[in-house]
Amino acid sequence: MEPPPPPEYITCLEDLYSVAWMEDSQGHNLKRETIKQQYEMVKERTANANDFVNGGSHVMEYGSRSIRAEKLYLYQKVLILPLLTSHPTITNYTWLWKL
Repeated sequence: MEPPPPPEYITCLEDLYSVAWMEDSQGHNLKRETIKQQYEMVKERTANANDFVNGGSHVMEYGSRSIRAEKLYLYQKVLILPLLTSHPTITNYTWLWKL
């Protein structure tokens, strides 16, 4: 960045939790992964191996724990992606969770 921020500023364009959560959602089958599974994986990744001094952070769980066994697709949209074919048409779509 030009000019750079003052040296006393610690800047971050993204936060560890949001990136870990979005990448986990993109990389896993939302029809199979539960809320608890995602929470545990994102928590571990965000904690940076429990090294909070070097950039990790604490993830907290709020709300009703009764939904932990529910699948993520109930709460997150499942994307539709076009299939790559030699002659793509509007009917050549598949659900991301079937890939």
